[in-house]
Amino acid sequence: MKKIISLLLSFTIIFSLTGCKQNTPKAVVEAFIEETRKELLEEVEKGIPELLEEDKEKGTEFYSLINDFDYVIDKETIDGDNATVGVTFKSYNVGEMMTKFMTDLFNKELSSYTSESKDDFEEYAASLMSKMTKETKKAGKTYEKYLAITLKKEDGKWQVVNEEDTKYAIYVAVSGGLVEFVETFGID
Repeated sequence: MKKIISLLLSFTIIFSLTGCKQNTPKAVVEAFIEETRKELLEEVEKGIPELLEEDKEKGTEFYSLINDFDYVIDKETIDGDNATVGVTFKSYNVGEMMTKFMTDLFNKELSSYTSESKDDFEEYAASLMSKMTKETKKAGKTYEKYLAITLKKEDGKWQVVNEEDTKYAIYVAVSGGLVEFVETFGID
């Protein structure tokens, strides 16, 4: 009886240890996305003081939209030492918000070119950004992007192929169209 209990305990320990460190393509992709989320948050936090020195709270409110994304890992295809994991990202449509923001701002600038001071215009811009951030958040996560993330098994472990390109693709997916907006207008 003691041998059976010892054997069962041994199997339990072995399975619990191997279960903790699963090396499936899905698990590797999920860990990669979470690490990318952490890096994105660090980059955003560094950029806020540079972009909005006077009103960090409004900058944080806006940039929190970018890091607040959901994802669903929906498909895993394994072919020998190669795998593809499909991921659907959902985020706030920040690109659409920025397009509206720039249009409204441009119209305001044209209409007030001679009648308002620079301070009035900056106050209007800050107020507009805050309003549009709230409206975008209220509308929910309407921006959706699908990525097929490629992995390769090396030395018995699954690894994301082209990590930097994949991180950039995730940034694009979770930015809610902001990256496309920036690229369209040639903003650095």
